[in-house]
This record gives sequence, structure tokens and C-alpha cells, in this order.
Amino acid sequence: MTTTATPHRPKDFSVEDFLIEHKALGQALIEQLEEAIIAGDLKYPDGTPIRARVEPYEPKGPKGERADAMEPDIAAGTFYLLDGDDANTGPYRGEIEGFPKADRDDRVDYTAQSLDFHRNPEAEWVDFFRKQREAARASGAQV
Repeated sequence: MTTTATPHRPKDFSVEDFLIEHKALGQALIEQLEEAIIAGDLKYPDGTPIRARVEPYEPKGPKGERADAMEPDIAAGTFYLLDGDDANTGPYRGEIEGFPKADRDDRVDYTAQSLDFHRNPEAEWVDFFRKQREAARASGAQV
């Protein structure tokens, strides 16, 4: 399985987590992603292998409540859309802004899941220690 992430990856952007709903086909997808990451088959468009965690995610509450929980992050300006062409950002914004009346709601669902996951204090500690380890490695320390 060879896949690419965003076609216009900014220099300082990288995938850190794949959140996969842990239901239905989720377990099979989790296993496929983990195998592809370990094998180095999952790559950015420039050919760099993606190194990321695959996190099973259990949605909490009805989709409407999860969508409502995004509002403070968006209103506070802690959530950004990367610049890109309207072929990508237009449909995304349309689905978010049109919820719950939009024809689709997948983007609302994964955005709410991502914001919820990164709001989790445990995820912040894991991220903090991972960044500390990366900084130590970059400075030549053995980790």
C-alpha cells in the first residue's frame, strides 16, 4: 500500500497521528496503516516516509454534540485550515459550515475527533515527551 498525504505539504507540516474509529472496518485499517508505516510504504509526495502513530478512536456522544464541541476551538482561533486551492478547502468549509444539513458529514466527524483527541491531556504529555526525544536526537544525544 503506497499512499500520499496532502499534495501541498508545507515545510513544517507533518502527519503525527492517524485517528481511526475503532469500529466496523476500523481494526483492519489500523492494522494496514501500521504495517505500511513500519514498511516505509506510506510517503509524502516528496518520497519521505511518513512516521506517525495510529490511534484507535472511540467517538463520544452523538455526532451533533461532537460537532458542537468544536465551536470553542474554532471561535478561539486555535484551529486553522492550511492554504490551498479551493478544490480542497472549498468542499471542506462547505461541509463544516453546512452541518447538519449538508449532504455529507465525514469531514465534520474527523475534525471533531481530531480536536477532541488533541484536547486530551494524555495526548499532550505524549506529544511533549516525543518532541523532547526528537530534540535530544537532533542534538546528537543517544536516546
